Amino acid sequence: MGWAFAALVSAAIFSLVSVLDKRILAVYVPGIRGFYALVGVIQIGMAAVAILAAPWQGASAGALTAAVVSGALWGLVLLLLFYGLRALEVSRAVPFYNTFPVFVALLSMAFLGERLGVVHWLAILTVIAGAGLSTMGEKAKQGEGNKKLAYGALLAAALLTAAGTVTSKAALESMEFWNVFALRSLFLGSVLLLPGLTGEGRRQALRAASNLKGLGVIVFTEAILAPLGLYFMLTAFDQGPASLSSTIMSTRPIFTLLMSALLSLPFVRLLDEPLTRESLAVKAFSTVLVVGGVGALTLA
Repeated sequence: MGWAFAALVSAAIFSLVSVLDKRILAVYVPGIRGFYALVGVIQIGMAAVAILAAPWQGASAGALTAAVVSGALWGLVLLLLFYGLRALEVSRAVPFYNTFPVFVALLSMAFLGERLGVVHWLAILTVIAGAGLSTMGEKAKQGEGNKKLAYGALLAAALLTAAGTVTSKAALESMEFWNVFALRSLFLGSVLLLPGLTGEGRRQALRAASNLKGLGVIVFTEAILAPLGLYFMLTAFDQGPASLSSTIMSTRPIFTLLMSALLSLPFVRLLDEPLTRESLAVKAFSTVLVVGGVGALTLA
């Protein structure tokens, strides 16, 4: 399997996961803490399967630390991303979150001594413009929660994703693929369980689990689709250059926009996003700016 194909498949799968997560948060779980609990349990279960299925290979302390930190960072990313998805339209939240390559560039400049040229700065400004445009024109009552706080959570998630991407790549350079997968899932799930196992979180999780249809959607999304997307993502990072893999994965907002529009059609109605010409034009233009800017930034 080529790394470019793996990166593209990962982008498509995670787009579908984001769309289904929005549906789950809007319909099948009574509160976000319960969703944290359910996803945390699923992640730790996947870690157990990976540990039993693949023999443990020796690794340096640095590689182990990178794998553990990567899992913890991705756990924090999901905490913030789920909050953003609950409060915002998914076709606006995903482009805003997908600004994380900008933070990769800025962190590289601050801590690795890398210099940014004119093309880099133009690309960064393009991504910022696209992210800002994605916030315009949203319905006041779309989703739940504070929208300003939700955009702040997505911004923090983008920053943590940059750090999580770097540590994942570092771990894969000297550890076996499935060992990294296991540690990442274990610590990701543990972070989600911190707020998920509160009394409120347990009650919400039990209520969600009692709905067999909703539980089926959650298991399909979080225990099948999400691990599959993670497999393709780690394969792309393992076999190809991180910068080019990230560039291809930055097409995720395009898939999300198409899927959310399709699922909001009157005869489907699994989502409730506006399909007016004006809203679709704003979303499409912001998506093009973010994807184009991210591509130019990483390729330059």
